[in-house]
Amino acid sequence: MASTAPITSSPAPEEGEATSTLSGARKPMSALVVAHDPALKQQLVQALAAMVEVGSVRGAHTLETGLVAIDGRMVDLLVADLDLPEDGGPTLIRHARRRLAACKVLALARPATAESRLPTALHLGALGWLRMDEAQPTSGAEIAARIRQFLAD
Repeated sequence: MASTAPITSSPAPEEGEATSTLSGARKPMSALVVAHDPALKQQLVQALAAMVEVGSVRGAHTLETGLVAIDGRMVDLLVADLDLPEDGGPTLIRHARRRLAACKVLALARPATAESRLPTALHLGALGWLRMDEAQPTSGAEIAARIRQFLAD
């Protein structure tokens, strides 16, 4: 199902500080988007690439590719699709939190699956969720603003 699903956010509380250098300036983040829908993945990659806070962004569409990227230890921000097959979203979140303690994680889900899968994602350490809402278009700027909101909390 290829779609350019709009995304809305639902915050969840999280502690943590932004990555910074010794001078106090924030270093650009390395982001990873793992989503099984190619159009959605591309929309998120483009939104993140346009953010000044993000130095690099990669996209993956399978659990395996996401795990390899996390093992490469070059991920400061993970956007994990909770609708990945075989419970892949929670598996990615768990793996990222174990391997990269400072990695910030956002869960990505449709409202129909968020109710059942979001509690697990939050328990595993996701900051919150980006809600894929197919009813309303969302611009890259809106997506970036929502991601910044999570990162600021």
